[in-house]
Amino acid sequence: MKAVGYCKYGGPSVFEEFQVIVPEMNSNQVLVKVLYSSIHPVETIVRSGAWSGGIPLNRVVFPGTEVLGIVEKIGSQVTNVHVGETVIAKVQNAGYAEYVVADNNRIFKKPEDMDIEIAAGFSGVGITAYWALIGYGRIKKGETVVILGASGGVGSIAAQIAKDCGLTVIGVASTKNEEYVLSLGADRFVDYNEKKEMEKIKGSADVVIDASLLGKGVENGVNLLKEGGRYVTLTTDPQTTVSNKNVEIIGMRGRSSSMTEKEAINYLFDLNKRVGLKLKTAMTFPLTAEGAKKAHEAIIEKKIPGKVLLKSN
Repeated sequence: MKAVGYCKYGGPSVFEEFQVIVPEMNSNQVLVKVLYSSIHPVETIVRSGAWSGGIPLNRVVFPGTEVLGIVEKIGSQVTNVHVGETVIAKVQNAGYAEYVVADNNRIFKKPEDMDIEIAAGFSGVGITAYWALIGYGRIKKGETVVILGASGGVGSIAAQIAKDCGLTVIGVASTKNEEYVLSLGADRFVDYNEKKEMEKIKGSADVVIDASLLGKGVENGVNLLKEGGRYVTLTTDPQTTVSNKNVEIIGMRGRSSSMTEKEAINYLFDLNKRVGLKLKTAMTFPLTAEGAKKAHEAIIEKKIPGKVLLKSN
């Protein structure tokens, strides 16, 4: 089968196509024929080598942790899905491929009422958004949350969850995405390039969710917090400090075992059923080395909001 990966760190052009064997499965696993592979912004950071500590690669890396596809084969102990069903599969890696093997407890049937492209791209960002708010952010009804990068995958889902949980939502993004962010239910939109507007929301947030790429949505995001507020960052710690203010800075690398995928996805399935989940599919590229290159470039350039997908033939 075809798989897309890289054997050195660098720009998006490092992607290559490889012919590899279809992965073997055990009795508790499922073989899935991939229709869509979802691209996550963190994958662009890993590919760049920014987190490598300067150590060069000595192996092939096959990225991808989220796919949507058709169940091709099931293990003897699998009872929750059947051959031919459309499922969301969560994998450790190698999602940019024509087939993946996923553990039984990381396979979720696509709801009939969920659009296929939303289903293809929502689980990774949805799980992250859910636990950013519910777990790390410890949100409470009536609080105010500022979401940096509100037009992106995690940010857009976070806005919808926060509204569903009874919070006041301030979405921060580029002006070109204002209409989209407000359509998610945000009570207020602020362009991060408008210093005067950013100044107006200074000290207004109980919680800030920094869903901007590399944690650089605004220079002084932590200053948006009230005294005692919580700043949840997805990738890196903020580059600025806050003087004379007691705030909690919370990194999201690594979830506890109690923060399960199942809890988050069941909530999101229910949210979709009740009100309809919104998630833009910004671009879809073919599952090729060139497609992966263009997909990573699209995420880095941040030209349009929404999820970026690879589509298998």
